[in-house]
Amino acid sequence: MFVRSTAAIVLASLLAAAALSAEPAGKKSRRKAPARTPALSFEAANDPATAPPLRRGSSGSAVLRAQVLLDRARFSPGEIDGSYGSNVWKTVAGFQKVRGLPATGNVDEATWKELNSGAETPALARYTIRPEDVAGPFHEIPEDMMAKASLPALSYSSPLELLAEKFHASPKLLTKLNPGKSFDKAGEEILVPNVHASPPGQKAAKVVVDKTASTVTAVDGNWFDFHERALERVAELPGVEGAAFAWGVPLTGNSWPGRFEVEGYTVAAGNENLVSVPIRAVTAGYFSLLGQTIEEGRDFRSADRVPPPNPATPNVPPDPSSFTRVAVVNRAFVEQYLGGAGAIGKKIWSPQGPNRVPMDIVGVVSDTRTVDLARASEPEVYVSLLQQQAFSKHLVVRTTESPTAIVGVVERELKTILPTVAVEYAATLEQIRDRSLASRTFAMQLLVGFAVVAVVLTLAGVYSVLSLTVTARRRELAIRTAVGADARRIMGLVLRSGLKLIAAGIVVGVAVSFALSRVLQAMLFEVGRADPLTLTAAAAAFAAVALLACALPALRAARVDPAEALKGE
Repeated sequence: MFVRSTAAIVLASLLAAAALSAEPAGKKSRRKAPARTPALSFEAANDPATAPPLRRGSSGSAVLRAQVLLDRARFSPGEIDGSYGSNVWKTVAGFQKVRGLPATGNVDEATWKELNSGAETPALARYTIRPEDVAGPFHEIPEDMMAKASLPALSYSSPLELLAEKFHASPKLLTKLNPGKSFDKAGEEILVPNVHASPPGQKAAKVVVDKTASTVTAVDGNWFDFHERALERVAELPGVEGAAFAWGVPLTGNSWPGRFEVEGYTVAAGNENLVSVPIRAVTAGYFSLLGQTIEEGRDFRSADRVPPPNPATPNVPPDPSSFTRVAVVNRAFVEQYLGGAGAIGKKIWSPQGPNRVPMDIVGVVSDTRTVDLARASEPEVYVSLLQQQAFSKHLVVRTTESPTAIVGVVERELKTILPTVAVEYAATLEQIRDRSLASRTFAMQLLVGFAVVAVVLTLAGVYSVLSLTVTARRRELAIRTAVGADARRIMGLVLRSGLKLIAAGIVVGVAVSFALSRVLQAMLFEVGRADPLTLTAAAAAFAAVALLACALPALRAARVDPAEALKGE
């Protein structure tokens, strides 16, 4: 499922707003004016009671409270001013989308309730101006760019501007909230948006800029936290039996090409002592979700992960030799490279990098056809996704609910954890299987179509030949009837002629199928090139249908009138 419609929705809304504002002068609009909320007040802004529906054009204390609560929830509405503009509309829509609400951009009762959940501290607070707030320096900023470039620094123009930015508000809003107050006097108590009531957020790993939607999103850098929380929350959803992340789901074509040195295995003389096998990265529980069994050893565990970085050097990855890297191999790997037994505890090494840190084999899993259903299982190595981080991956979910119903719920949970997570598409394993077989299915359907046409033509030929035979032997059949042959014998005579043609066709067809079986082998799954049951069933079905084609000429032969047929003799 692609989630790429946000930009289009925003653009359509902006165009609608532009069209509304561009109505010809003098034309009376039939649209209702947006509801206005009460004037700004300390009590109203701190009242969590249900507000009237808020939308573009609204203003007042309820809008002010909504802006402050959005700011605390890490959804910046821009400059807090008590007015419901386009920035607030975009922010509310983003908040609604992440919280699983209809992304209308308007504050309805459900959105207001969600905003106020857990908001125990007031939206407006009293603040005493400190000496450092008025210490300056303050300078008027000129409009000319060259004049700006000559300034030693772009300072605040006044204490009011400094205080407004400190509390994410507009200077005009602070002036409205504090009539008669002096903002350049230390010790003065003023009302300000209480935006610092929530603890500071985590350091962002990256910033996503969407020029189309005019939004900037800070992305949390805790890779492990997202994946662990996602698995935990998805597994708790009603109807979900289990969930796991994986890179290399069967029949998707995804895997890493890997080359390993295997403990106890030596390749032929003269070759590099490395084996080439595909690598797939999965989390704990993946094998049981796909019906694979752990035949020896154990599955991956949540503890099979890279240790957290040192707080003193957060950007330096941990030393690979400081933790145990683990791997699970399939039965085919054990049979081909480890003599069929004794895999647990063996080590494999990758030649990449200066440090050849080994991986310990901790489990053996049953084989599965991961590349192609027509190919036998091949040796594979599975590694812990928490030790080999993959940028893109599949979230595998086993559910008792309808897949289409669970997709939206799962996507909503993921976006609650990380709003910028991108869900490319959703598909069932049956759909993935059908896609992998699409080319073969099309080729087989084409062949079946040709075969049906060939059978129809053959049956038409059998019918035509027998009809012509009955017409040519009309005098003979009349004499046989005249001398005492009954209808059953006449029909048998014609059907035997047809059976000879059918038998000859079956013999030739079986011979040709043997000759072409090598070409068709790639399109067969669990069916041999010369499967006797398949050939017998096909021959029997063809014979039955061909006999039906012979029945009509045989009935015509049995109804020949001797007197009429011999009249001209």
